[in-house]
Amino acid sequence: MAQPESLQFRWFPLDCFLRHDSPQYILNEKREPDRFNPIREPWGSFGAYISTRKANLILLNLGILEERERDSFDKNKKTKKKFKSLTKLGLRFGKNLISPQNERETQPHYYDSTFPELLEMILNKIEEAA
Repeated sequence: MAQPESLQFRWFPLDCFLRHDSPQYILNEKREPDRFNPIREPWGSFGAYISTRKANLILLNLGILEERERDSFDKNKKTKKKFKSLTKLGLRFGKNLISPQNERETQPHYYDSTFPELLEMILNKIEEAA
């Protein structure tokens, strides 16, 4: 049975799945790609000025972000390094890219198209706390 023209499958090696918790295949609809940015960039264009640290704490509280750990070997000491990653719920608002600082970490980036909704959730949480 032939695939519909609107769908395209891309297969990735299994080690990609195991290392980065991404699905073994990704289903893409053929459409205009959505632009995405790290959370620190879009604030100004929406007239909201919130520190990245504060926004990340709220996103952790909402279940959109999670904190993960990886092993780190620093001067013969085995330690744990923490990094942030989008949860399944958070993948609605963005995607996890491999961090340029370390390929064993992810770096959340947020879609421009869903950022207003995400910003509204953050601002509502700030108002609730006030």
